[in-house]
Amino acid sequence: MEWAYGDATGNSAHSVDIGVIQALIARHIDPETTAFGPEYARLRDSGLAVWRLVAGMDPSGDSIEDLAEDYEVPEESVLAALYFYWQHRDAIDARIARVNLPPAV
Repeated sequence: MEWAYGDATGNSAHSVDIGVIQALIARHIDPETTAFGPEYARLRDSGLAVWRLVAGMDPSGDSIEDLAEDYEVPEESVLAALYFYWQHRDAIDARIARVNLPPAV
């Protein structure tokens, strides 16, 4: 089964085997951090929360290279985080929404 990278990013499509995506996620996402749900996922190499990386993306189009530089993580880790996000978008978006709530008065 193949998945088009461009489908998720809005960039030109690059067909990627789903097995490659799963291997990338397994290599870079710490499985212990997802025990309570995908919204708690963190990168193995840095401990960076996937939701934080996604929430910090510039909607006008940060590249994978930009994000890797901004968060000081390998590009492959950013790609794994983005693939993980697209697989668990609802849960991670809900986490971002909870964090970005205005303070209760």
